[in-house]
Amino acid sequence: MTDAITLDYGRNYGVPAVTTAWGARAILNDQWLDLVGDRMHAAGPLKDDLLAYLKETFPDLDRKVVSMRFDPTSDELRTVFEDETAIVVASTNASYGYLYLRAWFKADEITDVPNIFADAVQVDHLTDEQVEQVSEILDKLDD
Repeated sequence: MTDAITLDYGRNYGVPAVTTAWGARAILNDQWLDLVGDRMHAAGPLKDDLLAYLKETFPDLDRKVVSMRFDPTSDELRTVFEDETAIVVASTNASYGYLYLRAWFKADEITDVPNIFADAVQVDHLTDEQVEQVSEILDKLDD
């Protein structure tokens, strides 16, 4: 089974499980986006390739994000950039000033493990089926 990564900063839920990703918690207002250096994180075996790809392919990330007019009271996950190779998504997580970003290579999406938390914002948002799946996994760990 392949291990998915969790980033220190950026969006970690509502996105596919991957082994390499970049994420950031940026400061956002109507005029600018501040990508703070110590609030970004890249992890995984292809992180250098991903960072180089994003820098080359999408150098105007900040202008694009500001032009999208994110609602600071919404948790909506929106696609900022997507091509056949990679995707960048973002959400304010209803944080009233921060923007949580995540990027990954599409080919790096893990398909051999169910991502039962992909659509869950908090534990109380799990469906009954997802709760049952979690229970089954926990039961197997106890064996």
